[in-house]
Amino acid sequence: MVHPNPYQKHKIMPFFDVSFSSIYWGCRLGLMCLIVAICLPIPPCMGQNSPLQPLTKPAPSDSAKTISSGGSDADTQPISAQPHPNNPTKAAPYLPNLRKPVIAATPLSISSVQTHMGILLPAGDLAKRFGAAGQVGLEFGRIVRGKWLMGGNITHLFSNSVREQDIFSNIATESGDVITRDGVFEDYRLRMFGWLMSVRIGHLIPINPARPNRGFSMELGFGLMQHKIRIETPVLNSPQLSAEYKRGYDRLSNGLCVSPALGYLHYAPNRRINYFIRLEGHVAQTRNRRTVNYDTGLPDHRLRRDALWGLRVGWILPLYRRAEKEVNFF
Repeated sequence: MVHPNPYQKHKIMPFFDVSFSSIYWGCRLGLMCLIVAICLPIPPCMGQNSPLQPLTKPAPSDSAKTISSGGSDADTQPISAQPHPNNPTKAAPYLPNLRKPVIAATPLSISSVQTHMGILLPAGDLAKRFGAAGQVGLEFGRIVRGKWLMGGNITHLFSNSVREQDIFSNIATESGDVITRDGVFEDYRLRMFGWLMSVRIGHLIPINPARPNRGFSMELGFGLMQHKIRIETPVLNSPQLSAEYKRGYDRLSNGLCVSPALGYLHYAPNRRINYFIRLEGHVAQTRNRRTVNYDTGLPDHRLRRDALWGLRVGWILPLYRRAEKEVNFF
């Protein structure tokens, strides 16, 4: 059978396409980023505004001052004690000034680099094609004045669960096997391969006013979702499954995506334990970007409603900057 070329005159080009192994490189990227985030040294305290800056020693109180009754140091005497409030004939004991400075809990504007991983469950049209999927990725975030969140992220999607198994109906045997040029069955594997890219904005609700940079978060993201069926042929001995012909079977689809999320954000005072936990969703309208599907010989450009819902956890590497804090004495 002669296969039509998926890249002919009326083609619909994909936004982007990559060819490296989804699971191997995705897991490797996530683990490397996590190791770097944990092992990098914590930035030293900078300036008087640092959360780790020691308390300023207060100036000596008036009760500690001395007066001179003469011209020599030997005549210097401490200030006389005050009468006892309950017994005028008894002198009150000397008490030093024990007032300590209080550092105002001013919300900080903090930038950060984050690594994340998690699990996602498909819904809508995507649930007919794939099962549960994993995710790893990188984020850049910023807290503005302790209450506004903004940032962007890129996430790699991968899964071994492909439910749409009949994509080789025109070249496979009745049992679903593909025969190589040597007359043996091809050992092919089907996997999910995809990406999520988005920018997000949100609001931080602190739990404790003394710790303004930790609390519950509400976020909304806008971006792009792309997914396809990755066809892996380790033997590379099937002309009908060459790199050119795989494009007619992979169902490459992409489109705009909206990503709501609810979670918890934690920045520790010692700057070492910083993380987030997030329940998130990704709802997208996608289309098949190939000109024709080889198994049916027909184009499939209907609008798809794909969704993913799941859990994401991440490690945060904060990038602190100098900011002014005032010290108040009470």
